[in-house]
Amino acid sequence: MNLTELTKEQKKQGLTQSQKNKCFVTLGIFKSLIPEYQKNKENPETHKIFLSLMRSPIFDITNTKFWKTGLISESAKHLIASGETKGNPKLLTTEHFIPRTIAMAYVMDEICANPEMDVDVFVSLIKKYGGTIVLSSSEHTKVTTMARNTGRCNYVFYNDCKIIVDGLEDYVKNQGLFEIVSKKL
Repeated sequence: MNLTELTKEQKKQGLTQSQKNKCFVTLGIFKSLIPEYQKNKENPETHKIFLSLMRSPIFDITNTKFWKTGLISESAKHLIASGETKGNPKLLTTEHFIPRTIAMAYVMDEICANPEMDVDVFVSLIKKYGGTIVLSSSEHTKVTTMARNTGRCNYVFYNDCKIIVDGLEDYVKNQGLFEIVSKKL
């Protein structure tokens, strides 16, 4: 497997060559972990530990605009419109609405099902499972507290936390994520 150039679509969407190269290396690492993942998947405790330890690359890869869904909560929109975020950008948080630990399980399952996966397919997987949205920091705290240790996606708790994100339902459906975000890992 060799490094590949960006596709026209990837360039258009804002992926950089550096980010694609990170994806290439990360895919190679994840492929090398297939036997360990399959062994640990048999035990719920070690499976959770494995996923938790391996989730950081998803954060490292998805910290650029290419991975953003463009979705933003009503509360975050209000903070931006009021000008409050100008002097205090920490009032907003970019959130993985599928927590990285859960996303990691889906990514590894897909790599196990297709160990010959190329980097372009992997980029699509990370975009699907590692996409981010903008919430207010208080919304993020509330939803992550509620979702913690449930094995469920943060998205499932948005209604309970009164978080409104216009377009999220459509995004979830269009990405084929509805079953994923509504089930427990």
